[in-house]
Amino acid sequence: MLNLIHFTFCFCQRVRLALGYKKLVFAETAARFYGPEHFRSISGFERLSVIVYPDGKSAGRIPGDHR
Repeated sequence: MLNLIHFTFCFCQRVRLALGYKKLVFAETAARFYGPEHFRSISGFERLSVIVYPDGKSAGRIPGDHR
């Protein structure tokens, strides 16, 4: 099952809506803002939202991408 690490507000809501629209089953892990270093330590990315696949790989924003 997919695991979505996200904030409970802002742009992360769009990711949850998109996954729901595609009817993908996923678990959610709400995160608090502790800074980019914290996010990098739990997901490998500097920003949220991040999807963690069942095999342990993750996908999210490219580290250093500030768009």
